[in-house]
Amino acid sequence: MFNRSKFKPKMASKYLVSKWKSDTKSSISMLDLYDQYREWITDNATGCELELAAFAKKISEVYPDAIIKDGTVRGITPKTPRVFAPPPIKSQLERDVERLLSIFGHFYPNIEYRGFTVRQVLSELRPDEPQITEEQLTDYLEKSELFFQHPEKKYWLREWRG
Repeated sequence: MFNRSKFKPKMASKYLVSKWKSDTKSSISMLDLYDQYREWITDNATGCELELAAFAKKISEVYPDAIIKDGTVRGITPKTPRVFAPPPIKSQLERDVERLLSIFGHFYPNIEYRGFTVRQVLSELRPDEPQITEEQLTDYLEKSELFFQHPEKKYWLREWRG
């Protein structure tokens, strides 16, 4: 029988997840799980006695995705954390161009959506900053997915992403 406290089953489920976290099995022997759960009950919930049928019912309550069949519990192992790809490493030139474009966007708000030329951007370049040529800026804008050139008027616009 379980204590009516909601705290104990939650802590028990956390205990079970931590116990099987490093294991990559797709199923767990129900008796092994039952023995470990009894250990937790002995340590943390004095006065609680468990029966195997009540335990199987509690597993299905705590883990709705778990399937109990033939003495094994499937679907109780936690999902492994998703591995993210490392961020792309940008060259110093790309960082300088992005900084120049952000400064330009700061001085002229929303000009990226109205259109700008390469010369307008380079006019904001101060002498103490790294010097960027028109070809370098044009190459960056052509390779970038964020900017495109107007086909007729030849000024640059920022791609609208709503």
